[in-house]
Amino acid sequence: MLTPFDVIDGASVPARPGLYVLGCYDSRITFYSQQIRALSLAYALFEQGHLPANARIAVVGAGAGGITLAAALAATGGFRIYLFERSDDLMPLQRGATRRRIDPHIYDWPKEDARHEYAELPLLDWRSGSATQVRDDVMREFAAVRAAVGARLEVLLRHDVRSVTPAGADYEIAFEREPNAAELAQGLDRGNGHMRVDIVIFAFGFGIEPPRPIPNTNTESYWSDAGVPGPEITGKARPRFFVSGNGDGGLIDLVAAASADFSHASTIQAIIGQPGIEELTERLRTIDAQAREADAAGAPFDFVAAYDAEIAADVARLGLVDEMVRRLRPGVQLTFQTRDPSLMSVKTATLNRLAVYLVIKACAQNGIAQFHHVVCGTVDSVEPPAGHGRPDYLLECAGNQIPADKVIVRRGPDRQSVRHPFTNVLDGFEAHHAAWLARLAAETLVPTLSDAARAHFQRLSTEHALPMPRYMEAEMAQHVPIRIQLQRNGAQVRWTGDVAPAAAATIWSTQAREAHIISLATPPELGALAHAIARLAIHADRALLVANVPAWRAFLIRLSIESNHAEDLRLPTLRALGADGAILNPVLMPVDAASTELNDAMDQWVLAAIDVHLQAYFATGADPGRKIQFRTEAALRASMRDIWAEWRASFNGAPALLARFLRLILCALDDDDSEDEARVLVGPLKLKGLIRATTVALAVASGWRAMTPHGTRPGNLSRAFADQIHTGHACAADMINGESMALSAAKFMWRTNFVVLPMVHKPTEFSALSDTSLAKIEDGIPRLTEVDDRLNVVLTVDDAFVGAVGAGADALTALLMQAQEFHFSRMNKAIERAVIA
Repeated sequence: MLTPFDVIDGASVPARPGLYVLGCYDSRITFYSQQIRALSLAYALFEQGHLPANARIAVVGAGAGGITLAAALAATGGFRIYLFERSDDLMPLQRGATRRRIDPHIYDWPKEDARHEYAELPLLDWRSGSATQVRDDVMREFAAVRAAVGARLEVLLRHDVRSVTPAGADYEIAFEREPNAAELAQGLDRGNGHMRVDIVIFAFGFGIEPPRPIPNTNTESYWSDAGVPGPEITGKARPRFFVSGNGDGGLIDLVAAASADFSHASTIQAIIGQPGIEELTERLRTIDAQAREADAAGAPFDFVAAYDAEIAADVARLGLVDEMVRRLRPGVQLTFQTRDPSLMSVKTATLNRLAVYLVIKACAQNGIAQFHHVVCGTVDSVEPPAGHGRPDYLLECAGNQIPADKVIVRRGPDRQSVRHPFTNVLDGFEAHHAAWLARLAAETLVPTLSDAARAHFQRLSTEHALPMPRYMEAEMAQHVPIRIQLQRNGAQVRWTGDVAPAAAATIWSTQAREAHIISLATPPELGALAHAIARLAIHADRALLVANVPAWRAFLIRLSIESNHAEDLRLPTLRALGADGAILNPVLMPVDAASTELNDAMDQWVLAAIDVHLQAYFATGADPGRKIQFRTEAALRASMRDIWAEWRASFNGAPALLARFLRLILCALDDDDSEDEARVLVGPLKLKGLIRATTVALAVASGWRAMTPHGTRPGNLSRAFADQIHTGHACAADMINGESMALSAAKFMWRTNFVVLPMVHKPTEFSALSDTSLAKIEDGIPRLTEVDDRLNVVLTVDDAFVGAVGAGADALTALLMQAQEFHFSRMNKAIERAVIA
């Protein structure tokens, strides 16, 4: 690790006391590394006594390094800091970069802790995320530092420093100031200014990429969202990308160009999260070490050859190549141009190199996709020939003409332009810094913050009462319970707390904090609302019901662990009323209205959870948790998806329709006395039955081609058949009146024309019992539209049903018609027997 003396030596400009350069000539230029350099330099200058009391310090450039350095020096105290930025905002590059991801440690992979998402800096800390999110977190903490130090830190936006000139022991800064919109409206124009300071620290960074590095082509900035290749660009079956530059930016965008729908975060996770990836890490470290040795000796190193020799078989065996094949943009044609024969450089991140290697292997395996590496020093653009298939660009490289639909050039920023104004004082620094890097190569490769520097700034953060980072606040907030309180207020209920009734179902989320539901009223006082509160508490993973325990316990026991309709419901944790309370956001409403609003919100939560599972199932057949447990033919899934879209639209427009559909899935009883109790069953604990029953109902609807949710008694489904409406009941209840479904379904008095039993797998007992019932008919001739004494078409998920949905819609329709014909045949036989008798 670098000592404070080493840090100052690497940043000092020879023969220019008080003049320093922060990271502008280094190779590791990540957001995090720039911050580490800034904190290290600020501490080193303080610790080594290079900061005179009351020093006036100019920091030129307000990127990640500049604002971190300015904040660190201002927090250290005793100085006046001037932060110059020619843009109209701090950290302008990351301001709108929502598609670029910034991670603090991922470039160190496969080293330990590379996956760690937190920067864990003592100042201006952040968590990995999009560049915009990271910038927002840093800016929030920077604002807190400014508020704490007051006038000692002055931010000078739209100030373009034009020169720095030695003036005795000081430095004269000349700048051009651009007025803001309000000043322009007042008639003020740009003006020149001067300032004398004791110390100047250059943090101007690396400049920006030239807009047309290849003549007659446009390349969007790396930090622009438009600079990230999107899902589709031309509509061509074989889109052609030309990517130039093999730094980290070029490697990342080569992978993005190759990807059908690029996400940096998901690509990273797909590689480092692949089971068995740890088998490769030691070999990757060895290859990197060999590459560094070759680079130090000035020799080329072929990473592709090294990967082919050491890891090719294993990346294929582990599924990494197949995963990249799955991610490939259909028909993509990639041309990767570099100036030297080495396709990849040791100065790039191991993870990015591995991702590019996987792209190369995926293209070779895919067959249609193509990858080509071309080497040339200069790329020119020529006019493409006219005619069908004319490319957007035609590039000439080493005598070859290469067509392209998209050109991405990542040769790095224009460093000379940002350095040019200061050549008078930076003369000799580049050579000095290069020698410093060579002398301390191992220590400078990955900047680290010393324990002493970290402790210094942690102490200052405490002294200035700076807020903790946003991610820490979010984590601490997870330990603060969500509180809901309700009590009777005359004919109304008073609801207070952190969430309104319409949002209360959020406590069912797996990421939700613990919830304290505080009831100052007993179940009889709350009426139907008591059942809604019981439902909310029973299905919540982390809920505490603070109430009159004796009054609530028996009520909750009957609805949960002693339910006559469902298994595996849990009794909520109960605690006696005490000092708990929630008085925020008071709402007064009628008790019935509160019950309706709360139940409707919980129904919508369940509907959304069902939809998430079904959409994945419709798209790919995915069934996490084996909730559906049967495979459906692709065209039939597509038909079910279309029907589900219609059903869901109906549910969203009619809460009562949704409520009936859901509660009758979990309860066979369809009467007024059972309605509140049945609704308690509907929640996360019963998602499996809800999802399975909905899926089976959708399959039946696809086979019968005319079935919808039913909003009135009896049942929760209806089917148009023979100019009549037949009612149905899809029921996945665990029990009927305390007896298991398997034992009770056949003898239960179903009130609908057809019954769908998704959790029952054998139909034979139902047929036998139905025949017995039909033989006892004495009250006239039964009709399918007049349900009486078990005259139902009973559909179960037996082997025949599973085989039919796997075969497709025609097979399922044939099975359903067979069941229907069998039903009518039984009815006719029963009628004949009744007439003879």
